Amino acid sequence: SAGDITPEDIYLLAQIDQAMVMCAFTDGLPSCVIAMQFHDTNGHKGVDVMAMAGKELIKHRNAFWKTILLWLKANGVEFVDAYANDRLAGIYLRKFGFTKSCKLVRMML
Repeated sequence: SAGDITPEDIYLLAQIDQAMVMCAFTDGLPSCVIAMQFHDTNGHKGVDVMAMAGKELIKHRNAFWKTILLWLKANGVEFVDAYANDRLAGIYLRKFGFTKSCKLVRMML
């Protein structure tokens, strides 16, 4: 999401219930965060991963990712999308269970 959305944008969206932010803590300090936004595509409920980062990302993935996916499914979500650069797309595919990859191309005017 770098370049598309700022932390301030995500904070505002979370305040008006347009996004959710989950944070994991280590020794009382934030160590990993994921921001997601629900959407509807042709009557199918999905969620976009807007941002995901942390110095202990894999540790927290091991602890919480399955629970997050179960929570999303229990709330009617049918699919999870994430737009990512090549490096992050590889991590999402190998480490988080994503099965499809695409590239977003854009021309700024």
